[in-house]
Amino acid sequence: MVHIRWWCALAMVLSGPELWAGQPAQLELIRPEPHQARAGAGGLAATPGTAGPLDLKRALATALEHNPEVAAERHAVEQARCRAREERLFPDPTFSIEAEEYRRFFHPGEGLVTSMVRQTVPTGGKRGFSIGIADGELALARSASRRRVWSVMARTKEAFFEALGALERLVVTRKLVALASEFHDVVSQRVRGGVVAPLEGTRAQVLLAQARVEEARAIHTVEASQQTLASLMGIQGTLPTTPVGALEVRPPLPALQELRTLGLAVSPEIETARLKQVVASKELGRARATRIPDLELGVGVAHDDRDPDQPRRYAASISQTLPSPTGAGTAPGQPAPGSPGPGRSSTPLACGWSRSWSRS
Repeated sequence: MVHIRWWCALAMVLSGPELWAGQPAQLELIRPEPHQARAGAGGLAATPGTAGPLDLKRALATALEHNPEVAAERHAVEQARCRAREERLFPDPTFSIEAEEYRRFFHPGEGLVTSMVRQTVPTGGKRGFSIGIADGELALARSASRRRVWSVMARTKEAFFEALGALERLVVTRKLVALASEFHDVVSQRVRGGVVAPLEGTRAQVLLAQARVEEARAIHTVEASQQTLASLMGIQGTLPTTPVGALEVRPPLPALQELRTLGLAVSPEIETARLKQVVASKELGRARATRIPDLELGVGVAHDDRDPDQPRRYAASISQTLPSPTGAGTAPGQPAPGSPGPGRSSTPLACGWSRSWSRS
């Protein structure tokens, strides 16, 4: 495989008329193969406004828009935001129909039907703890997203200058190939004229071969660096444009104010640990609040088919499910002494209050 690359580089050098004319080789963009061009049709190559040179600012903007890691973190933040909104909603109400006289199904007009709408009301601050947990998870997702964006920006910047340096090294190696070729021609003429020994011609051939090997390596480095930059920019295949810029001019590191704007003024590890501690405290509070049973409020209408002249009755109820006595005084998540083991459940105690009235 290496020999094939050498022969390809040799054929490219020999086919360049500017080399034999004594002109320095000009840098050309390494075009992708046909199958690579088809693979890149779904990436940046298919988006408008990608023609022209590729500078650092444009590379960073494209990476933030098309990088799959940034997109995944963006979706994670959106998912956490939806969970936070959902936790702020009350539980869904339930609607039930109770038939107290089953003879109604066999003898129409002889039944008592009650329609009830019940709403569960969380007690003990469960809803507040759930909202705090969801907000903490949202903050964690945003922190992870900012760190991922910062990491992608740093890697894209490094890959951009790596690709730029590889292109400049390719220019230098092509110039060396041109000089080695000219030197080989001059030495060959002097060998044929008997001015120098044939050994000098062999040395010139070795120098030309070494220059062509270095050119093949430079081409491979350019391809690899461009592929790395393309993957960070979210492009399938190779770059559709040529990176441009100067290696001597690199943008400085962001100022502290910019870091604060991005939320990175604090160490990411410290920020993550603080947010996890907040979420853990909220989870502990919610676990303790589960000892307090929720209330269930209900309103309904009762209709008696047995006495059509009787006015419609309205009902209201408040119920609460009490935990088993064996579960009192235990820590959250710990079984109570004498409580049933895994696979068994203790029967809770239910208590409630209801009232019905009629209106003529």
